[in-house]
Amino acid sequence: KQAPDIVIHLGDTYYSGTRAEQEAFLHDPIKAVLGEAIPVYLVPGNHDYYGGGGEGFYHVLDEFGVQPASYFTLRGAGVQIVAVDTGLLNNQDYSPTMMPFLPDDQIDWALHQIEVGRQAGLKTIFMSHHQFFSRAESVGVANNAFGEALTGPDRIPGPLNVYQTSEYSIGSTELAGGLSNDRPPAANTRLLNQFPPDVREYVSAFYWGHEHSTSIFDRYVDLPLEP
Repeated sequence: KQAPDIVIHLGDTYYSGTRAEQEAFLHDPIKAVLGEAIPVYLVPGNHDYYGGGGEGFYHVLDEFGVQPASYFTLRGAGVQIVAVDTGLLNNQDYSPTMMPFLPDDQIDWALHQIEVGRQAGLKTIFMSHHQFFSRAESVGVANNAFGEALTGPDRIPGPLNVYQTSEYSIGSTELAGGLSNDRPPAANTRLLNQFPPDVREYVSAFYWGHEHSTSIFDRYVDLPLEP
């Protein structure tokens, strides 16, 4: 029998992440097994944003009551966990699949958290829903005019503004590998661009949840072993 100190769920509550699904398939079963004593942390996947833009996800986030946002850092003796929200910019159901990445404020936050851990001599475990590379499917393309246009309402400054990103100004040929946009890369070159080689080298392990499997990968694209 396992006795975890914390539980971290890496996203995708089927199918649309509605409040009813989040309660029936995530919150209630976890509470039935773990009770109230063990803190539960969540990062959203693409499915968690399908229903009402994440309304159900943020509802159970409040129900678990241990984190103020969809991304977080946990620090302990000798190690920190940095978990990010790659689901926010994932538009794959409405356009040819675009590679997920982080909005400007979140990537600034994540890089700062990793640097704080480095200066404190902590090992860093990096967690996300979407992967840096896939064992079975394309990770998407860097640019797509229609997909980028769909994100416009979220990115226009004003009362409806959700995030800002400078990534769309960087073309696919400017990213790792220099591939044209009609040639999907073997790895998520957007995330590789956001996390430079020295940052990736420092991170001890990467965990992701999008492919719903338990696998350990050999070192690839300058990343250490990644479950």
